[in-house]
Amino acid sequence: MGIYRDPVRSSHGHFVKASGLRWINLMLLAPVPWAGRVWALPFLSALACLSAVDFR
Repeated sequence: MGIYRDPVRSSHGHFVKASGLRWINLMLLAPVPWAGRVWALPFLSALACLSAVDFR
């Protein structure tokens, strides 16, 4: 767990902190013809280990 900047609720002059877990995601970029754009489809997700709590 950690404290991160919330990009949705923060602005240039206002900093909002949020606590939570940090995830690493691998995405498959797939063109979707009816959407007219490329979609990023997650196919592998893992929790990122923080060095402070990494038990080696």
